[in-house]
Amino acid sequence: ESLLLRHPLMGPKVRSTRSPEEDDLLSMGAQALYVEHPNDPSNRLKPAPEIPASRLGPYLEKLFIKTFVVGLHAPHLRASASEWEKGLQKTLDLVHPSPDGHNWFIVAQGLPLECPFSKRKLTAPVPVATFLRHIKRPGSDTLDFKDDEHALTVWNGQYLYPWHARSNVSPLDAKRDTVGYFTFHQNKWYLVNQSNADMLLVDQPDYLRHGHAVELTPGLRVLLSLEDGGRLAVFDFLTP
Repeated sequence: ESLLLRHPLMGPKVRSTRSPEEDDLLSMGAQALYVEHPNDPSNRLKPAPEIPASRLGPYLEKLFIKTFVVGLHAPHLRASASEWEKGLQKTLDLVHPSPDGHNWFIVAQGLPLECPFSKRKLTAPVPVATFLRHIKRPGSDTLDFKDDEHALTVWNGQYLYPWHARSNVSPLDAKRDTVGYFTFHQNKWYLVNQSNADMLLVDQPDYLRHGHAVELTPGLRVLLSLEDGGRLAVFDFLTP
């Protein structure tokens, strides 16, 4: 309700005509139905909201479904407070400045590259980094990675923090010292290493030293930290 400024269960569907009290009791209880249920449209808002839950990005949309569809009548199946916290943290990494210069909105794979508030569209490709977690296997020197279900939408002047570079670092515990930043210069995107340690350009192979930059190109892979929990960032572009 706080995220979308509307109640997730209060839609037009009538459960009882005996009394408003009974209708409210059923609507919020035994016959409750999520207003954005993917398979049952009977309680959907009319007209449809300008900003549906899906515009909050994949992490929060997944938690809405888990809580208000799968777990609505089975509390043990609902998303936990920890899951919501992590979902919100990851969603912050998808926020992008609006072309109007005032608003911010979620930019991610599968979502419109248009600010839902100003209706202005992004006109240039947007870099996105998909994070994979470095997995160390006993007796193996190979670089193995696992999808971390975490992405970062890039904008000019955006910083990388320790919790981006390493999967075992929490935003709640880590220092806010930056380990890198992104810049758009002469029509090219760059990642600049600001950490006191090397990053690894996996496909070169070469190191990205402190103060040095690498151009972002589709498929570029950068190991952001050589320490335990180091994340691999795989870059691509969302095109308008």
